[in-house]
Amino acid sequence: MQGKILLDTRSKGKKGHPIKIYISGNGSKKYISTGYFSMQEHWRDGVTRKHPNYSHLSTWIKRREFELQQQLNYCNEHGYTLREAVQYIKGKSSPQDEIEMLEKRLRELRGQPTVSLFDFWQQITHERKLASKSTRAFDQTLSQIRKFTDDIPISDITPGWIEGFKAFKYSEGCGDPGVHFYLVTIRTVYYAAARRKLIEDQKPFNGLIPQSVSRKKKVRLSKSDLLRIANYSPSKYAGAARGKAIEQRIAIFLFQIYIGGHDLVDVAGLTWDDVSGGRVSFMRKKIKRGVPVQVDNILLPQAQDIINRHGTPKAKRVFSFIPPHGTEQYEYYRRYYWKALKQMSEKLEITPPLKTKSPRYIFRTWAGDSGANIIHTMQIQGHKPKEETFKYQGRVPNRIVDQVLQQVLQEDV
Repeated sequence: MQGKILLDTRSKGKKGHPIKIYISGNGSKKYISTGYFSMQEHWRDGVTRKHPNYSHLSTWIKRREFELQQQLNYCNEHGYTLREAVQYIKGKSSPQDEIEMLEKRLRELRGQPTVSLFDFWQQITHERKLASKSTRAFDQTLSQIRKFTDDIPISDITPGWIEGFKAFKYSEGCGDPGVHFYLVTIRTVYYAAARRKLIEDQKPFNGLIPQSVSRKKKVRLSKSDLLRIANYSPSKYAGAARGKAIEQRIAIFLFQIYIGGHDLVDVAGLTWDDVSGGRVSFMRKKIKRGVPVQVDNILLPQAQDIINRHGTPKAKRVFSFIPPHGTEQYEYYRRYYWKALKQMSEKLEITPPLKTKSPRYIFRTWAGDSGANIIHTMQIQGHKPKEETFKYQGRVPNRIVDQVLQQVLQEDV
């Protein structure tokens, strides 16, 4: 790892650009704030004599650069990761961090083999693909770990590392259910390494995984609420571009309901071939186990109208303004989509606020209230029945499930 003190010209405040400590290593980089600032004209590989605080800053920078080099030498000698080095340089290493680093050093001195977290993660993912098992949770979690830190030995997954990862996700706005999702996936990989005797299980996850079950009341939408949502208009102060984006997101929410209460990820992946012949047909992606389930529902006039108004006929996907799933852009879109639903819910006084997952709950609740057959509802929503008796049930003819979907959305339940 290497480091230096530089002027970060990416941002500027009233006092000028921030002076930061820059650390790089293993293809990653981090910036550490110093609390000092400088105008660009007062900086040339350090503060110039024209800087109003030259005397103090020039002395401080020389002293801090010398100290920084000593700290980096220590980190490199002891095999610190970039994250660990940043904590050490910030002076925020806790006694637990120091203990973990000493334990790591002891393992190295004893010649105990180290297994790369990223390499082993890829191995587990590959094995799951060969077994036709879902890798979605593993792919998503690994992308978050890569954003948090560079590669580490699996044995370095300690309570301190876990707490750091939790703090990172909370700082991004992730809630307990999301943190639970990521940590449970990491624990699965950790336990797999322990079972193969690649590491000794130190039980680092005990008491650190938050509960994922939300005790909040789910929204119960009425048909009159659905009409209010369909007639909703963004604020006139939103601007043309932002107003159009909000309208698109509300339309996608309605579309999810109109096709049977399906997930955003499935709507994002729809191609023009999937919405031909008056039907919407696709393989539902968000299946945790087993083979994805075929969805083949009637395309109601309300859904077709949304396609006509917001579809992108020149692109391969029907709604190409939604970035492809699995990309960072998709995660940004999903976040702003949720914000649009939240703001609309507040204005329409819908409580609790609508979420991206609400269409599945809303349609399923309406189906139950209308007395729809459970088998028909499960086929509409792409659920695979698991009970023994359902194993002998084939697909219900379209003419029957189409009537059920129409009935659920037409009846005043």
